[in-house]
Amino acid sequence: MPWSHDEFDLPGFSHADLYGYYGVPGLYVFRSKGPAGSILPPHWHPREEHVTVISGTFLIGSGDKYDEHALTELPPGSHFLVPARMPHFGKNKDEVVLELYGEGFENHFVNPEDDPARKKH
Repeated sequence: MPWSHDEFDLPGFSHADLYGYYGVPGLYVFRSKGPAGSILPPHWHPREEHVTVISGTFLIGSGDKYDEHALTELPPGSHFLVPARMPHFGKNKDEVVLELYGEGFENHFVNPEDDPARKKH
């Protein structure tokens, strides 16, 4: 599976498109790989997002602000659904591979300064 980087990826992260493409409308399935200790800042999606932890341990929380104490640990094999428009954040306990799928992936950061696409322009 070829891993790639583009303007949607957070620093240190890469992705592999399995079906569709996460930057365009339509059904998508992709995997995201990130290093140990990396943080996903608070963000939300206009449509629900399904996520399965393929490897590693992922920590997730909900809300507009990152809160280390609000994280729930998800081991490999865990699946979770993020409802449309629900702000959420995460952290990789170790190197993590997540599989994400849904309809028309869009990422909106609560703090626009966290958006890696903005940092590259």
